Amino acid sequence: MAHVRIIHADSNATYGAPRVHRELQAEGLPASPTRVAPLMREDGLVARPRKRHRITTTDSHHDHPIAPNLLARQFDVTAAGINRI
Repeated sequence: MAHVRIIHADSNATYGAPRVHRELQAEGLPASPTRVAPLMREDGLVARPRKRHRITTTDSHHDHPIAPNLLARQFDVTAAGINRI
């Protein structure tokens, strides 16, 4: 169990039972996936999910020049056509 805790901690708690099992095999320690998973569950070791990659499409804080407003249009917001009860 100590090896399992060390491997889990060294991975910043991102390794689950399958990866921990592979690491134990690479170290030459006898273990099976069906043994590693209950040990981790019993000790409360859970793999943290990876952060979701988010695409940023707008960068409002830039040093590039802003395009001039060539049309100089002004839009008035009105509630025309809305029936209020």
